[in-house]
Amino acid sequence: MSGLRISLWWRKGKGAGTVPTAQPIVPPGIDLEALGEPPPGLLERLEAAMAALPAVDREVFLAARIDNMSYVEIARRTGRSVKDIEKRMSRSIGVITRMLEEGGGP
Repeated sequence: MSGLRISLWWRKGKGAGTVPTAQPIVPPGIDLEALGEPPPGLLERLEAAMAALPAVDREVFLAARIDNMSYVEIARRTGRSVKDIEKRMSRSIGVITRMLEEGGGP
């Protein structure tokens, strides 16, 4: 899991059109390389959670968290409003978080 940073946390930016960049779920100062392999089943639960998302929500989530695109950029690319992107991200984060927690957590 080295090099992979996925953020399940987000917050609204201040001011019109500003959107914060994704924040990693790993606290600062934690060396992912030193942690070694992820807990058994974590990657499978994450894949299942991503597969459970509607296609548009999955596209929005991956664009924001993997491609590090802003909500404004995603809205332009998908032809949707920034508000719709915010709602889809909120819903996606909730679904993924619940599914990871139900699996016993890492």
